[in-house]
Amino acid sequence: MKSLTPAPFGTWESALTPATLTSRRVQISGLRIDGVDTYWVEHRLNEGGRHVLLKRSPNGVTGEVLPMTPFDQLMDVRTNVNEYGGRAYAVADGLIVANQISDGRVYRFDQNDPIRSLVPLTSGVNKRYGDFELDLTRGLVYAVEESHQEGVNNRLVAIPLDGSAARDEDAIIEIFGDADFVAAPALSPDGLGLAWISWEHPHMPWTQSALHVSRLTFEGRVSAHHLLVDLPEVCVFEPRWSLNGDLVHIDDTAGWSNFYRTEGFDFEAEDEEGWIAKLKTRVLHPAPKAFSTPHWRLGLHTYDNYSADEIACSWMQNGSKRLGVMNLKNGQLEEAETPWHPSGNVACDQGRLVFLADSELEPPSIVEIKDGKALVLRDSADLRMDPRDVSVAQPVSWRTSDGQVAFGYFYEPRNARYLAPQGSLPPVIVNVHAGPTSAARTGLSWEVQFWTQRGFAYLDVDFRGSTGHGKPYREVLNGNWGTMDVQDVREALDYVVSQGLVDPDRAVVRGFSSGAFTAVNALRQDSRFKAASAVSGYWDLRTLKDRTAKFESYLVDRLASDNEETLERVSPLSHPEEFAGSSLLLFQGTVDGLSSLAETEEFAKRLEAAGVDCQLEVIPGEDHYMQSKASVERIFEVELDFYRRVLGL
Repeated sequence: MKSLTPAPFGTWESALTPATLTSRRVQISGLRIDGVDTYWVEHRLNEGGRHVLLKRSPNGVTGEVLPMTPFDQLMDVRTNVNEYGGRAYAVADGLIVANQISDGRVYRFDQNDPIRSLVPLTSGVNKRYGDFELDLTRGLVYAVEESHQEGVNNRLVAIPLDGSAARDEDAIIEIFGDADFVAAPALSPDGLGLAWISWEHPHMPWTQSALHVSRLTFEGRVSAHHLLVDLPEVCVFEPRWSLNGDLVHIDDTAGWSNFYRTEGFDFEAEDEEGWIAKLKTRVLHPAPKAFSTPHWRLGLHTYDNYSADEIACSWMQNGSKRLGVMNLKNGQLEEAETPWHPSGNVACDQGRLVFLADSELEPPSIVEIKDGKALVLRDSADLRMDPRDVSVAQPVSWRTSDGQVAFGYFYEPRNARYLAPQGSLPPVIVNVHAGPTSAARTGLSWEVQFWTQRGFAYLDVDFRGSTGHGKPYREVLNGNWGTMDVQDVREALDYVVSQGLVDPDRAVVRGFSSGAFTAVNALRQDSRFKAASAVSGYWDLRTLKDRTAKFESYLVDRLASDNEETLERVSPLSHPEEFAGSSLLLFQGTVDGLSSLAETEEFAKRLEAAGVDCQLEVIPGEDHYMQSKASVERIFEVELDFYRRVLGL
């Protein structure tokens, strides 16, 4: 056995370099299955950030599915509907419909056609499409359409699969256009009914949304329409039909995102109202479990039909993700015993159960449960870590100063080659997730291990406003953004210091997007934080309201305030003198449409004028998400040097 190298915390070296973060792995999303075949999208940083649609056949052969477009472009399967995108393809019986981000067109690709080629279905002019649902009987694909021709307008449409709409946009059928937003079209098993959700300003889809059901004509037009759920401050998630023709959905009427089943549909009734006369809706398995999360992106798929009477589903409970099977007749839930935790889509077909999964020691993977055993169909990395070097998330909670409970996850430093001086404590990086209605993930994260293997402790804060802890926990942030979230970050540091886990004199805080706003405000209000690293941050909430997209144009009012004085008070740009004695590292892309380059440059200028140590890193050609290979590597390299400098390591 090799002897350990004595070295202070924060100075250790690791084989997990910034280049490793980008070149040795991919990001997996969009999991779906079609019979025996499994499909997903891989985001490849080493291919310029392209999103590639892949298929795995039952014999294990995996490969890219789609050929080049008729315009000699590689397919980049994603959408920018609502700016955040999401579901950009659908597949059924071997036929694929996918959106190409570069030209904005929707394409059809039939794998059963011996003369295989991509066929354009839309013109790609000033319109965006996503959240596809195939109707092979009628030769249509239902989709969310976002038009940018006269302002921004959303509607639910049916696009012909024969390509006629690529030549004549009038061939597109409008299904529903009487709402600010639509999402989640779901076709009934008999093809006679269609369900979807809608919501109106000033709401987000997770604050109040409605569930619609319509009967369809042979041509795919609406012949009768029914509003199944439309209640104040109640949101609806993921309508999906059971194999028996009942409509399953999730809503948060009781404060948690629980399942409901509606039975009694009779779409063949002669009278217009007869098909809804016998409808009965009841809750399935009411419990303090979150079976879905806020839908920032289209096409979230946390459950699917496992059999005629069962669904396979995932949920959040007590800070951890679970997987199981629920009986649709009596709501009985049986949890699966597996070391893998669901982290994305759950998909079933013909008795198969496949899901996107996290684990404590393995990279995010596509996993199939077969005969009670977990089989990895695809993992996201070609590098394995020594388990002795892996720091596992430890759930923590603390009583806030106003008498509530907040949550987080603590990672201790781990590196099998090093030994810190006896009696010393590690520096701590406090991380603030973006969202802010998102949540920290607890599976193996190379980004987290990058820090823990170098001797840093890492604290991921699920501040109040985060999802997965019930609706009241999420909603309590409303009107308190910039204060309550900052309080939770500061008191998270209090907790780990009080437990003797970290060095109280060597604490830094970091965040991305809205998390950067919270992190920098925590630095501003708490001198124990020596520095903050902020990527694509917001520095003035008053101007943020003016540049946000339609989707979230009222979110600042809801989370913070519509009062100018309040917004000024929580905006870091207005208070540069309050950062005296601290250090800031700011990353900003030049083509960011959400955070502002000019505002970030002004913030840095004011900080420097106030005598504050501020390092601004402007990244040419980069957008809000900083997802290019060069950008990711640069951020981690600069951030590591910055922390070691300000902490004197």
